[in-house]
Amino acid sequence: MKFTTLTPRERDVLRLVPTGLRNKQIAKKLGITERTVKHHRGRGMRKLGVVNVAELVGLVRDGLDVEDPIRSALVNARRLLETLSDADMRGARHVRAAIRHITKAIEMNSAAQRLRLTRRNC
Repeated sequence: MKFTTLTPRERDVLRLVPTGLRNKQIAKKLGITERTVKHHRGRGMRKLGVVNVAELVGLVRDGLDVEDPIRSALVNARRLLETLSDADMRGARHVRAAIRHITKAIEMNSAAQRLRLTRRNC
């Protein structure tokens, strides 16, 4: 699944979709038209690689952070590898190494995110 950067408005819309609000209600809440909501929802879902709202809700349930989908993907990969290392000890050394690399990538991504926020606020 390829993650790309969501625009701030796409994040706003995608945050509200899993809450069960209809497009018209989301539009009213954000002060935009219903057509604009559909546009941002469609683009955001395409970027996240989901084809329907049920998949989006599943991603959110599984821990997708629409603020930072790359971090969410890394966290989910680490979770999967941890499960594999518990299930199959034969390749555990390699799995643990992969977990360390993913953990480091998560930390680096978080640090880069904080740096971007700091630069934006200056």
